[in-house]
Amino acid sequence: MRMTSTSPFALLALSVLLACPACQPAANTDVPVTSANELAANADEPVANADESAANADAPAANTDEPAANAHEPVADAGKGGKLCSPRTSEKLAVEFINNSSQSVNFHWMEFDCTEGGGPSLAPGQREKAVTHPGHIFLARGEGDQVLRTFTASADAQTFVVDDALIARIAKEGEPYTEGNCSPKTEGRFNVEFINHLNEPVRMQWIGFDCTVRMLRTVPANGKTREMTYPGHIFRFVDSVGRQLATFDVSPDDEQPYHVSDD
Repeated sequence: MRMTSTSPFALLALSVLLACPACQPAANTDVPVTSANELAANADEPVANADESAANADAPAANTDEPAANAHEPVADAGKGGKLCSPRTSEKLAVEFINNSSQSVNFHWMEFDCTEGGGPSLAPGQREKAVTHPGHIFLARGEGDQVLRTFTASADAQTFVVDDALIARIAKEGEPYTEGNCSPKTEGRFNVEFINHLNEPVRMQWIGFDCTVRMLRTVPANGKTREMTYPGHIFRFVDSVGRQLATFDVSPDDEQPYHVSDD
């Protein structure tokens, strides 16, 4: 095992919170933290219908009650218009950040106003202890500021671990979906077309009725797909390492098609 960091996190915690005195209640003076307990994956309800082409033959049916074949692990609860915000709580929790991955990881406290605050930056193999409060949220970013995971501190979740298995899963499934919006159950099916303008394939996902993520298909480089779906349904596209490229809340009144590009 690699040597752990010896720099105390308490000074970092105090400096972060002193930078925003208006945000702090008297009892909440420590930088909050996160947890490493894995949340149970929730099965997703299937979504948009595919057209009759062979490429789309495996698309799930829209607005059914059957669970999806691929579940996505949920992230921290969202608040304030779908943003991640730490609540003002008073009880203290001793927590620990651990980076067991092969890349550097930055941990950001989600502040009371839903902005990303400070936190420890850990090299591979490092760990650091801190004090936080129940319900406080931390977001972990890896190389290229890629979102790896969000965690919520609790009495049962006091260790925040990032490892290579998590990073590999993000590359496969995509960054955690944190916008806080879910596809609604609506009527009025219509066709929608998505065009991939990138010189690499992208993965298409559907955000379910409970805000979990279901993998749908891969759209080839400079390719396109035509789907049958419902008003308000949300589709997300991620690249080969799981970074979010675009999210669309579709409507039959929107200008078609929807474009996935670098812009």
